[in-house]
Parts: sequence; C-alpha cells; structure tokens
Amino acid sequence: MGRKGHENRLINFLNAILEFCGYKKITKVTILNPYNDKDFLTDKLSIVDIKAEDSDGKLYQIEVHLSGESDRIKHILYTWCRLFSGQIKEGGDYKKLKPVISIWLMAKKLIFTDKQYHHRFGIYDEGNSLKLTEDCDIHVLEISKWQQLEEPQNAEEKWLYLFKEGSHIDVDNPPAFLKQEELEEALTVMREFSEKERQNEMYEGRVAAQRILNSALGDREEAFRERDTMAHERDTMAHERDTAVRRVDTVVRERDALAESSRAEIEALKERLKKAGLSSG
Repeated sequence: MGRKGHENRLINFLNAILEFCGYKKITKVTILNPYNDKDFLTDKLSIVDIKAEDSDGKLYQIEVHLSGESDRIKHILYTWCRLFSGQIKEGGDYKKLKPVISIWLMAKKLIFTDKQYHHRFGIYDEGNSLKLTEDCDIHVLEISKWQQLEEPQNAEEKWLYLFKEGSHIDVDNPPAFLKQEELEEALTVMREFSEKERQNEMYEGRVAAQRILNSALGDREEAFRERDTMAHERDTMAHERDTAVRRVDTVVRERDALAESSRAEIEALKERLKKAGLSSG
C-alpha cells in the first residue's frame, strides 16, 4: 500500500476501514513516505508505517504490526501527536492544522476489556459524551480478535482476511470475494515480500551459522592461546623455583664453608696459644 504508483490500493484500504465513520469517499492520496522492498525486508514485515495526505489535506497514518509487542498505546499517542504537531513550525498558524487519522492493525491484542476488533478513539468529555474535535481520529484493529464465521461481508473484513490469512491464500486461485483488482494486487505483493523474506531469512541463517562457526574457531584459538600462556607461566614458575633452590644451595654451601673456615681459624689460634705457653689445656 505504501509504494508510489499503487495509491489505488491505499485508497481502497482507507475507504474500507473508514466506510462507516462519516467521511466522504477518498478519491486521491499522496504517499508522503514511500517504502521500498529493502525497507520492508529490513523490518521483517513486523512494522509497515505509511503516511499519506488526501485532496482535502487530511493526514493518514497507517501502521501494520504483524509481529512484535502488543503494548503500543503510548506509541500510538506519541506518533499521532508528532504527525499532528509536525504540520506547522513553532509559532505557526494553528488554523493550518489538518485532521490526522491514525489506523493501527495489530496482530496481537491491545485491548483486553472487550471482544470488539475495531476500536475508534478520539478526544471526549466522558461525563457529557461530548467530542472535543474531529481532528483526532485513532483506529485500532486487532486482527486476532476478528473471527471469520463466514465469507467476509464488507470491504473492511476482506482486508482483515487478507492480512490474517494472506500467507495461506493461493495467489493463482484466490477466494471469489478477493477477486478485486486492489486486493489481488495486494495479495501478489504480499507473496513477493513473503518469498523475499524467506530468501532473506535463509541468507541470515547462513550468516548466523558462519558467525557461530567463526565464534567457535575464535574460542578454540583463544583456548590455545590460554593454554600456551598457562604453559609459559608454568615454565616460568618452574624456572624461578629452580633458581630459588640453587640460591638456597649456594647460601647453604657458603654457610658451611664459613663455619669450616671459622673452626680452622679457632684451631690455629689454639695451636699458637699452646706454643706460646698460654694455653690452659
């Protein structure tokens, strides 16, 4: 939906989601942040972020979360606020601010208090059921809550079916209710992305395996280095021990030699004293 040249799919999707919201039918949009296949694959289909503007100046933000965290409430508010406030610069004219319609398709549950799959949020006075402005319009569609009991009954349900069951649909022979130009184009693109993602995952798997092998080889080399270091340290300690033993032996020999020299000197002194008649013995 977010690639230039395929605005018709985005128009069909927006009209389907907003069909019962009182908006006039959208006939023209300009995609403000087109994505390409590489961007799509980089995000691994987890997030598709599309921003568009219609002929009346209303802004649309569509985010598709096919995987990932379900706790997105603050994220939803933050991105809506950024898109709304980003229309004018600081000190700009507030009258230039146009409505921002935010549409979030969630694979996981976001709201656990009821079973409705499509929630529409705005800014209200709860006590008096009074809506402050039409400028804030946030739609959350929880795909996992939508249960197909029979053939989709309206355009919104057809798109939900496409997002929920797209990977299992035979593109060459889709269900009759999907045989509509925009839906068939979207289904074809989803298959192309799915195949590219599969190829990308295989490549990433090979890269990961190579990294594991490189890591194992690196660990082995590190173990060899540690072994050599330990052997060197062991040899160094043995050398230092042998040196210490030799030093001790030298000290002992020097001590014994000194003791022997001292005894010889004492005996010689005794002998001189004896000859001089001064010996007491």
